[in-house]
Amino acid sequence: MDSQSAERLWVDVFRLIEVGIVVQETVYRQLLGELARLYPGDDAVSELRAKYLPPSTPATTQPPPTQAPPARAQPEPPAGQRPRGSPTGETTVPSQRADSPVAQTPAGPSPDLSTRPGQYTGKVPRRRRGFGGLVPVVAGVMAVAVAMAGGWLIVRAVRGEGGASSCTAPKDSTSALQWHDGECVGYSDGTFAFGEAGDDHTDRSVDDLVAVQHLIGRQNACADDLRRRSPPSGRPFITLVYFAGLSASGDTGGNWAAAQVAELEGLLTWQRHQNIVAHNPPDPSCQPAPADTSPPNSREYLGESTEQGGPIVRVVVANGGSKMRLAGQVGRLLVDFARRPDEHVASVIGLDRTLPSTKQAITDLGKAGIITIATTLSGDNLAQLSPSYFQLVPQNTREALVATRYAAWTGRSQIEVYFPNQDCSDSSTPPTDDDYIQSLVFDTQAAAGVTSVQGKPLQVTLHGWKRTGTCESPGDLQAYFARECARLGGAGSSGGRNRLVFYAGRQEDFGDFRTGMASCLDTVAGPSPNGVLVLGDDAVIRYVTQMGGYESGHVIFRLISKGPAPTLAGASCANGELARTIDAGRFPFQLDSDLPELCTRLNAMFTFTTGTPPAASDGSAPPTGATGPSSAIAASAGSPRLSRPVTQWVDERIALAYDAARLTLNAVCRTVDDLNATCQPERTDLVDANALRAWILRTPQSGTTGRVDFASDRAADGKQLAVLRVDLGLQALPDARWPPPPVTEVETDPRSTCKLVLSGTPPRATDCLGRALPAPTG
Repeated sequence: MDSQSAERLWVDVFRLIEVGIVVQETVYRQLLGELARLYPGDDAVSELRAKYLPPSTPATTQPPPTQAPPARAQPEPPAGQRPRGSPTGETTVPSQRADSPVAQTPAGPSPDLSTRPGQYTGKVPRRRRGFGGLVPVVAGVMAVAVAMAGGWLIVRAVRGEGGASSCTAPKDSTSALQWHDGECVGYSDGTFAFGEAGDDHTDRSVDDLVAVQHLIGRQNACADDLRRRSPPSGRPFITLVYFAGLSASGDTGGNWAAAQVAELEGLLTWQRHQNIVAHNPPDPSCQPAPADTSPPNSREYLGESTEQGGPIVRVVVANGGSKMRLAGQVGRLLVDFARRPDEHVASVIGLDRTLPSTKQAITDLGKAGIITIATTLSGDNLAQLSPSYFQLVPQNTREALVATRYAAWTGRSQIEVYFPNQDCSDSSTPPTDDDYIQSLVFDTQAAAGVTSVQGKPLQVTLHGWKRTGTCESPGDLQAYFARECARLGGAGSSGGRNRLVFYAGRQEDFGDFRTGMASCLDTVAGPSPNGVLVLGDDAVIRYVTQMGGYESGHVIFRLISKGPAPTLAGASCANGELARTIDAGRFPFQLDSDLPELCTRLNAMFTFTTGTPPAASDGSAPPTGATGPSSAIAASAGSPRLSRPVTQWVDERIALAYDAARLTLNAVCRTVDDLNATCQPERTDLVDANALRAWILRTPQSGTTGRVDFASDRAADGKQLAVLRVDLGLQALPDARWPPPPVTEVETDPRSTCKLVLSGTPPRATDCLGRALPAPTG
């Protein structure tokens, strides 16, 4: 080995050892102890030994498991990237297991230390991100082999089943973690962050997932401080459990955690607002904002300069595994947790995918009487599984009605429904193991049967594609969709102008779908050249969350949105200016009065956690050198830092999670008004789930995504669903024009994002301003 190669090897070796001590302590401390025994005079070994091995401890002796390594300075991360760390800014070391393996040092000749730098810098590289930084960072139990041969040291790190040792949390935390088939599942209060330990840091969303959990952990420390002082204040203490799939699977695609991050941001927005500590806050993140000197309808207004009334909010994060495959097991853990009165669990929020495992969790939570609020689940008849289950969005029966009404409104006599097939045959049978897809396909068939176009029944054809991995490769699937697009666009003299393509699948396959169907997608100027109209189901919004603003070209299609108002508010919500836009009477959408409140609080949350001011109303960046009023708070103590979203609109999942939390807080306080002024909890020493359920059932209330009334049905079928036109190549929606076009021109106008809205009971189709749609012609 030449001296340059040996130098690079030694640098990697000592970096690996120091990072390994940080994330896995036991094995690497023992390895360092062996190196210190073999090479006591080496500069780099001595430096690491002085930092991580106490002088009174023999070199090969392991420190007690509860002893954390000394805090060390972290390199300042690049702008927009967050540093690693615990909620307090110190490096978190997982509690150790008794069965952690011990690295063995085989005998061999001494390495030639003269070929490497004599002084180690002590700088630790950042964990590998998806877009750069190739650094061997190890998490979980590592098989570390030290072989000394040929004059150099070889260190090999392999992540395997032993990764269970990283699935641990501090002993004094509110956590219950289990290792199942390579995944760490269970729940934690933020002292353990799902996604932080492991080798799945392959895209930009995982850093945000870890960062938002750390920030939730910091807010939980603020909640605990307020709880100790709550008896004299009369404020109830409550726990909200967020339950979703927080592990990646092989086909989730890039930025896979973006949807979950959005929902956690919605809950973090409530925490930041409710957990302000006016005097001696335990963490800078709950420090009051400076007194507002700007009007309430300006983007500079934060509205968080004083301690609040109403509930003190703790959030516990639960991982049901990749695609919620372990939701049943984790649901039982949550039942045990919620049954403990001192935990004050008020509701379980989120859930993810209408699958048998998710349905089992809903059933088990319902048997225990635990309030469960689904943010985006839309499978049919889920409320029958649990008397305490509430669904914030309409069921698939209503979504299917949107698809068929939209086909009729646009003059399409044929709806082509595409979905993953049950098996590898050509049967075009929807999968029985995915209730969401199966019910959406069958509901669309039924809705088409009662829909007419120009006096004739709407025709529907089912197309089941063969699943990627099981039956087809991604390239085969793209080729299939390309052939289908060519067939549909060339059908008859009218081309595809009488056909609506309805994508009724999950977001994992939408990338192949839109690549293959490229010739059937809209153009910047308007409809697709062959006349085919493409509509995605509501699951596609997750793909938009993942890819919106990142495409290099224009990828334009329509989808069904479950929370259109915050999305259509665009940059005016993301930067806190929505109230001013509404006051000026220039907002082209009917919305609930609660949305401006969310926008103001969301802007405040991002200001505190990112330390950056919002973009201007036109979507441009803030002036050079501009800082948020609390940038020092966000950057203090090396704390994790979120990035503001790339897109200039608010993800509907932020708003839906915010509404789920609001529903719970209102029930605790028995009010639909200002929590700060009118909170009248039945009790502050415990949470009465039966009382909360009864209040929710009898009390209609508004939210940022619309009004809900669960008196007759615990699924919000009357809420708005909308067809939106999106372009993945844009970071902002083009809906700022005013006045809006005439209702007859909305569909053909490429600048209009909102095409159709279905709401109410019985359902009524309108445009986004509530104007009735005329009967389709032509």
